[in-house]
Amino acid sequence: MTNELKPCPFCGGEVHTYVAKQNSWGSLYNIWMVNCPNCWLNYPIKTQCFTEEEAINIWNKRCV
Repeated sequence: MTNELKPCPFCGGEVHTYVAKQNSWGSLYNIWMVNCPNCWLNYPIKTQCFTEEEAINIWNKRCV
């Protein structure tokens, strides 16, 4: 399995992963996201990824 991110499906730009803080019922935890700085796409929206590998796998398997 590779950790190489596919380019953005909308602008073709290079994307990167980052950690976002999620607050749920008073508990703060980290979730991994993929971001395109060119068109401001943040992904995944409805899935919470608790590892960077999980976020990359979901990004690379997207339907767009």
